[in-house]
This record gives sequence, structure tokens and C-alpha cells, in this order.
Amino acid sequence: MTHRPVIKALLTAVAMGAALTVGSIGSAAAVQAPAAKAAVSSSCRNWKDHYSQGRWTYSETRLCLNTDGQSVWPVLQVQNCQYYWGSAWYNANNRYPCTFDFHYDVKRNGNAVIKGAASGSTAASGEIPGTTGRCQGAGAYKLTARYEQHGPYWTDWPITVPDRTEQLNVPCGS
Repeated sequence: MTHRPVIKALLTAVAMGAALTVGSIGSAAAVQAPAAKAAVSSSCRNWKDHYSQGRWTYSETRLCLNTDGQSVWPVLQVQNCQYYWGSAWYNANNRYPCTFDFHYDVKRNGNAVIKGAASGSTAASGEIPGTTGRCQGAGAYKLTARYEQHGPYWTDWPITVPDRTEQLNVPCGS
């Protein structure tokens, strides 16, 4: 018994597969690699710690401006979001998250770039991103923000941070 028809069929299939791969058959489209996303860079200030009234909740936050070179957006970064219960501190989690209302205003040379608000929840560490705006060139941007934290666990005593302004250098394209 000869296996030539089977071998010939396998070789034909391999050749057709190779032809499809290089795009040499008219009905097969050449596959293009997806466009690479631009790298995101962040410009941030120092972490600041906050306690609620009665010191039942705690968190550390900092304000950042992120850019991909074309767009810019504010970010509220959070770490060590905790609540006190019994005689110990516990990290925020999915059951007892830190929830934020984040209001922001971004300006460049006195001109408005973005003004908006965002809400979100995070565990012990995370980010609350704002909406994006178009880059207005590289250099100093002014981010003014206020935010309120509810939780974790205790929601009767929010942490309220009034207007906080940071001058941030952003490597934005124009």
C-alpha cells in the first residue's frame, strides 16, 4: 500500500498555508500588525496623608497628569486606603472599597485644557482617572483638584480635601 496520495495532499496543504501566510494568493489579505499604543508618562507630586474626622479612615493621595504625547488627563492616585476597626487598621478591599468623587481643572498658560469630574472606587491602592484633553505643548500645566473619600467601611465621616493646586511639567506634543 502506498502513501503517496496522502503525502502529496499534506505537502499541498503546507504549501497553501505558506502562500496564505505571505499573502501571495489574491483572495487572502496580508495581515498587518496592530498599531502600537504610545507610551504613557506621568508627572506627579508628593504623597499627602489624610485622616477622617475621628481618625476612622486613612489614605495617601497624590495628583498626577498623564500624557501619551497627544492627550493629557488628570489622575488621582491612592495608596494605603485603610479603616480602623477594633484595635487594628484594615486595608480597603472589594467589600469595603475607598470611593472617591474627584473634581479637577487643568490649565496651561492660564487657558483651560480640561475641567470635569470623575467618580470611582479602589481597594487599598489604585487610580481615579479624569477625562482627556488635547495637549497644549510641553511644559508647565496647573492642576487644581478637590476630592472627597467615602469609606472604606466607615462612610459617616468622609475625608474632604479642598482645592489643592499642583504645578506639573508634562512632556506633551503640540
